[in-house]
Amino acid sequence: MFKKNSWGLNVLSYARGSRNWQSNVSFLTAHSELVSEDWNKYLTNLKTKNYDKLNWFGYNYGRRNYEYENLGSFAVAMNDEVEEKAMEKSEKPAKKRFRSLNSPVFANASSTSTGKDKNDQSVLDPLPEVNEEGLSEVKARSNFNETAFFYPHLTTNKDGEVIVSFTIPESLTRWKFMSLAHTKDLKTGMLNGEVVTQKELMVYPNAPRFFREGDKMVFSTKITNLSDKDLVGGAELFFYDAITMKKISDQLLVSKSKIGFDVSKGKSTSVSWEVTVPEGYSAITYKIVAKSGNFSDGEEMAVPVLTNRMLVTESMPLPIRGNQTKSFKFDKLINNQSNTLKHHKLTLEFTSNPAWYAIQALPYLMEYPYECAEQTFSRFY
Repeated sequence: MFKKNSWGLNVLSYARGSRNWQSNVSFLTAHSELVSEDWNKYLTNLKTKNYDKLNWFGYNYGRRNYEYENLGSFAVAMNDEVEEKAMEKSEKPAKKRFRSLNSPVFANASSTSTGKDKNDQSVLDPLPEVNEEGLSEVKARSNFNETAFFYPHLTTNKDGEVIVSFTIPESLTRWKFMSLAHTKDLKTGMLNGEVVTQKELMVYPNAPRFFREGDKMVFSTKITNLSDKDLVGGAELFFYDAITMKKISDQLLVSKSKIGFDVSKGKSTSVSWEVTVPEGYSAITYKIVAKSGNFSDGEEMAVPVLTNRMLVTESMPLPIRGNQTKSFKFDKLINNQSNTLKHHKLTLEFTSNPAWYAIQALPYLMEYPYECAEQTFSRFY
C-alpha cells in the first residue's frame, strides 16, 4: 500500500539534450523547452538509476501561500477556488483568521441513528441456537504466505498460450499479478492484473499479536456473508498447545465454545468469547470455524505467549579452601516475602582454579567492537 510494486523494461538506449527557460512575473508563468533527440552518439550506454519512493496518496508538502484578512463571512478554500457563503450578521466583530489559498479544507461531520443493526451482536438478544454439526471437522485456513510460488520456466502451447499453475495462499485478500514477456528481437509486453480470494462465508478473527500469561480478554471474530441468501449457523473456537498440538480449550475458555450467528446476505456480524490465558505455554494455536449449511470457513494460527514474570538471578561467591567447611545463606531468597515468587533453579559452579573465570571472559574482552579506554585497560590487565 505504501510502496508501489511495478516494473518496466526499456532495453533501447537513447540520449537527448534539452535547453529550457522559465519566467515568473506576478502570478503568470511562462515556460519553454527545446529537446534534441540523439544529440550525442557517444552516450549510448547512459544508465539511469531509480530509487524507492513512498506513496504519499496525493499529499503534497511543497510551497504554501497564505494571506491575512478580516473575514466578515464564512469562507472555504479548496483547490484555489473560494466560495463565500453569506451568514447572518452578528453584533460581534469579525475575527481575524489565516486561510490557505491552495490547501484543502477538512470538515468533520457527526450523525445520530436510532435504528438497530440486526448484524450487531449487542442487539442479538439472544443469539440463535447453534444447530450446526461437525464444526470440529471444518478445515481451517493456515497458509498465510505473502507470495505465491510457481516455476519461472514457462512454455507456450500450439496457440501461443502460456499456462501458469500455482497454489494460492489461503489469505482472504486481494492479490496482484505481474508478468513480463519478451522475444529474442526485443519485442516486449507486460500485464498487470488483480485477483481476489474469498468465500461465500468468511471469518476474520481479531487475534492479538501475542498473549500474556494471566490475560483476561475478549476474543472476537467477524463473520461475513457473501452468498445470495441470509445465513444462520454456528461458530466455535478451539485452542491448542502450539508445541504438542494438544487441545487446551477448557483451560482458556470462560464462556461456551459454540456460539450461534445470524447474518444477512452481503452483511457482516461478529461473535466473541471470554478467554483467560494460563501459565506454562510458550505459544498457543487458535482455530476459529464457522458453518451454515453447505458454507463453512475457518482460520488457524499460532500466537506467542509472553511471560508475566521477571527472572531474577542472585549470585554469591563461595570461597573455600581444601579441608575446610563453611556455611553460606542466601538471605535475599530466604527472607523474600513475595507471594508470587517461584524458585526456578539452583546452580552450583565449582572450579579448583579461580583463574578459569578470567579465561572464560577473554572472548568477550577480545571481541568487544569498540576500542574504548575501559576495554583496552581490561585487555592489558
